[in-house]
Amino acid sequence: MGPLIIKPIYLEKPWGNSLLLYKFKEMYTDSNVGEVIEFVLDENNKSNILNKDINMDTILKDKKLCKRIFGKSFFLYKNFPILIKTLFINGEISLQVHPDNRYARKHEKSFGKNEMWYVLYADENTYAKIGLKCKLNKNALKKIIDEEDITKYLKVVKIKSGDIINIPAGTIHSVTGKAILYEVQQNSNITYRIKDNNNRNLHIEKAIAAFKNNYINVKHKEVGTLIKNNFFKVKKVNIYGKKKIKTFNKCTIITVANGMGKIISASNIEIRKGMTLLIPAYINSYSIEGNLELLLTSY
Repeated sequence: MGPLIIKPIYLEKPWGNSLLLYKFKEMYTDSNVGEVIEFVLDENNKSNILNKDINMDTILKDKKLCKRIFGKSFFLYKNFPILIKTLFINGEISLQVHPDNRYARKHEKSFGKNEMWYVLYADENTYAKIGLKCKLNKNALKKIIDEEDITKYLKVVKIKSGDIINIPAGTIHSVTGKAILYEVQQNSNITYRIKDNNNRNLHIEKAIAAFKNNYINVKHKEVGTLIKNNFFKVKKVNIYGKKKIKTFNKCTIITVANGMGKIISASNIEIRKGMTLLIPAYINSYSIEGNLELLLTSY
């Protein structure tokens, strides 16, 4: 079957920006696209395949084919365990908290949501509000939210391209400015908003219940393993010429962060900035040629 080119899903957001979208996807639209789902597979949403005459529903009905593409461990999960997005932010996303697995199972019948952001672009006035400056218990947090401006208690960090922001479940977080963020997360859409500039519903009681005192340090890395935890692994690989990449028979999702080239296979696949592909688990290794920056995600 070979590598599968994944069709992106474009979603409008109040903080979306068509110029940022064009900067990464080279696609122009009048709508405020703020989020592009690069890959998703669950009962509510399924990514489509562009280069093969087959869809995800057909794959999922064929257990043998499903195993070849997603690997043995796929059957341990109800849904594909990770969700990958690119965020195009012009303004401020809501101040929010995601629950961990324990809380989400009990109250939402869902995965929790541990996630990470890799900064593909940020202007000089972009800041992450990530975690707190000091330790607070849940009662103190509730009092601050009810009576004070919580933003003065947040850790504020200026971010730039190449920064890695790990966001464990329970972390209060937001971003303000102009940025393109590559987001890898557990496959969950549970977000508890504490503060929102676009008058969307808030979930303060649940946010306080899910809150943890996570102290976050923003790291910077241009290449190599960006993050590895119990939920996903993300690597950045730079290619100048030709390179062979091993998968160790794990399903791998590739997004081209920059450049262009091709995946060498029975039918060479041209790839360029903004594209996302799935390398099936049965492919133990593959070769890529060109001048490229790649983000590789596995679980």
